[in-house]
Amino acid sequence: MVFRTPEKQDRTVWFWVKIAAAALVLGFGVWLMFFQNISVSLSETELYVTGGVGNSRTVPYADITGVEWLQTLDKGEANNAMRTRTIQAGEYLSESYGFYYLYTRADASVWVKVDSTDGVLVFSGRTDEETKELYDMLLTHVAAAEA
Repeated sequence: MVFRTPEKQDRTVWFWVKIAAAALVLGFGVWLMFFQNISVSLSETELYVTGGVGNSRTVPYADITGVEWLQTLDKGEANNAMRTRTIQAGEYLSESYGFYYLYTRADASVWVKVDSTDGVLVFSGRTDEETKELYDMLLTHVAAAEA
């Protein structure tokens, strides 16, 4: 039987606590880098876009002044944004749009630009086809809100 002193037991426990904490931090980092996604939903009254950790925007259809389909995007500089291998979400500043909110997949090739009384929002879906569907549905909701 091996006898351990209390000091040795404390060091062993702290060693495993540090290993567990490092594993949790590493796991969270991997989750942020590879498993984040952009989510766009259209309710009866508003557009809701989320991406990253605690990063979202809600725009009522009544506040939307314009919707535009973009095939090129002047991203500009990230101001307060989360950029990973899969998404880019947050506040940006560009010459074309000024200060705006961007929620897009890193591999997106088309976007929807929404001008509202609260500013500019640019987003994409998971695919180009989903982005087109969201664009068409948004136009329908905005037209209904104006009527």
